[in-house]
Amino acid sequence: PLVGRATWCQRLAQGDVLDEHAQHIAPDAPYRGGTRLYYYRELDTEVEVPFQATVLHQDAHLVVADKPHFLPVTPGGRYVQQSLLVRLKQRLGLDELSPVHRIDRETAGLVVLGIQPAERGAYQRLFRERTIHKTYEAVAPLPAGLDASTPPCWHTTRTSHLREDPAQFFRMQEAADSEGLPPNSITHCTLLAAN
Repeated sequence: PLVGRATWCQRLAQGDVLDEHAQHIAPDAPYRGGTRLYYYRELDTEVEVPFQATVLHQDAHLVVADKPHFLPVTPGGRYVQQSLLVRLKQRLGLDELSPVHRIDRETAGLVVLGIQPAERGAYQRLFRERTIHKTYEAVAPLPAGLDASTPPCWHTTRTSHLREDPAQFFRMQEAADSEGLPPNSITHCTLLAAN
């Protein structure tokens, strides 16, 4: 509803809207009930993310990229072309490329992407079932009252239940303690250094 009729007509005329058989839909095509249509979302103005990802590994199955801060992994919200996935699809010529896990837009780090659609689920399952362990390093303020004179002097563990955000399926949210859901996320935090 936020896209006007003239814009949709232009997208159809440009061949930007496809049916389930990857055929372009003409602006004057008759309506066919039950037809699934596809289009790639466009933004009139998209802020350029000036940082580039580095491909560290590529074979017939996987791409591993070092994602910079502020670059989202997948298109969403105010980022479409300025996402790791779209950039790598264009740069590597891999239309079927898809991430097997995600990290936040503000987080820099390694992202694994699958090349073969038939294999993607197996790689995603490794992350979902926590066979793969991720490690993050962060710069953060010290907790109040912490004596940081001899690191590693502080360690804490946080357990919580993460689930899809009902408003945005691609985002996770932490369930409230009062909901009593079993933990599915365990985070170990250790102070490495203090300035």
